[in-house]
Amino acid sequence: MLKFFVVGFLTIILGCGGGGSDGSDASSGTPPRIDSVMLYRLDNAGQVASDTFIIGDQLTFALQATDPDLDISQMVVAHYYPAEATSAYFPPVTLPLPSQSSESRLFPPPQPTAVNGPAGQWRADFYVIDAKGNESDTVSVPFEVIAKYWYLDESFPDTDGNPATVDGWLESVSGTASITQSAGVVFFNNTNTADACSLTLTADAGLQVPLYRKFVVAVDVEVPLTQQLQIALADWAMATINGAGANTIRLSTNQSAQTVTPTSYASSRAQQFVFLIDPMAASVRFFLYWQDTSTTTIKSRMEEIGTAQSFDKTAAPTALQFATTAGGTGTAKVQNVQIFIPWGVTIGDSIATGHEGFDPVPARGMLNAQSSIGYWVEEHSLSLYPDNGVAVMNQGVGAHKIHSDVVNRYQSMMIDWDPEWAFIYAGTNDCFNRIPEADVQKDLTTIVDAALAAGIKVVIYEIAPRNTFSDLSNDWKKRWNSWLTEFVSGRPNCYLVQQHDVLEDPANPDKLLPALTDDGVHPTVAGYHLLGDLTWAQVSGALE
Repeated sequence: MLKFFVVGFLTIILGCGGGGSDGSDASSGTPPRIDSVMLYRLDNAGQVASDTFIIGDQLTFALQATDPDLDISQMVVAHYYPAEATSAYFPPVTLPLPSQSSESRLFPPPQPTAVNGPAGQWRADFYVIDAKGNESDTVSVPFEVIAKYWYLDESFPDTDGNPATVDGWLESVSGTASITQSAGVVFFNNTNTADACSLTLTADAGLQVPLYRKFVVAVDVEVPLTQQLQIALADWAMATINGAGANTIRLSTNQSAQTVTPTSYASSRAQQFVFLIDPMAASVRFFLYWQDTSTTTIKSRMEEIGTAQSFDKTAAPTALQFATTAGGTGTAKVQNVQIFIPWGVTIGDSIATGHEGFDPVPARGMLNAQSSIGYWVEEHSLSLYPDNGVAVMNQGVGAHKIHSDVVNRYQSMMIDWDPEWAFIYAGTNDCFNRIPEADVQKDLTTIVDAALAAGIKVVIYEIAPRNTFSDLSNDWKKRWNSWLTEFVSGRPNCYLVQQHDVLEDPANPDKLLPALTDDGVHPTVAGYHLLGDLTWAQVSGALE
């Protein structure tokens, strides 16, 4: 996994020519000279010199230049991708410079700009111009852009149970209760009501989180009825879980607090708690991904709990802490601790969610078990982002229709998370219930156009065969799939996965291949793998 912190200064390469000249065409005076250029990114430590930038970082630079005439007036910057390109990737930018007060001056950094990629080796060319029109030689500065979306993933806790370090992250343990780690799970083993204990996760330079993009902290926990567990991202955000029996969760920041009673919580044990952090807006939203274990059929979905809260971000978070408090007994469990930028979001029905009836059970929210499209998209992403891959959030809800369901939740389920991609798998329940096609078309248009307007690339899916469709539903399906082709053709950055014929049983038209389903409706793991392959073909084609 790539480390978030890359600190160091650049060795500049002095070119001869490029955008500038040697001054021979100027009317008079001495040509200026660039002595050095330093690139910086802005992060937890402030302004840090670096030659590596992550997509979403803020980049700026400082330039040292000399002119005996004291009349340097502007600089020109051009970016080249790939680094050996001869034509600028973006049009060159001319920036005015403050006046010189000495023969050699360090010109301060301009306003930072966002690094949007693409990932790879880049080159920035600089030259300065004086008031007489004399141009300096060009200085070329190489730098690398990487696509990093994971800051901490399922490697914590270590599966080998070693609590010392996890990919450069440091753990510290305090308290009288016993904390153990085994098979990727941390156990807080309270033995009496006087026990309290904590496990704190930090990095060498403090907790590294992205400060210029929304990011997610997600933790799987199990809390016994008699226990209390706190999850805290420094003092930016904290959830205090009072056991399923107490049925309350206290949500707090360094500015406010609230206590909520999720309707789904009492019958559940395994939970995933999610913080959606927006550093720029200094706000946090809280979500609970719950699994109802009170019935034989496991039902999974995410719900927002409480309301968004603001926090004081004068100090960046330095630690992620898990703690039990005195007065609780029993063993609490923490596993699958993750910090990431949501690259993709899957929304829609139970096929989008991942069917819980197939191995591995159950399909889990952020983790995207193999019985889901998102899991296979994450696996394929390693071909483009081999060091860390991407994170795909699972926002599917069983039985959801486009009409009246997804259309009423797409803002909170998709757009609010600022993903780069949205995977919308829905329509089969509209088809099954034969919702008026014009209504469903109108609703899908609303959803897709809102995503595209927000800068999100969209993948939508044909309705697949379903063994329980009536003849009328099959006719509905055929008209819908035909309409989707036309719908996508007029929308840039919108892509269609045409999986119907791939999944159809040639011996039984309008039925699923037996090898790809166990219930005639939902894919098996092999079916989801195939859907992931087809999905990634659309994504990779768009990224080429």
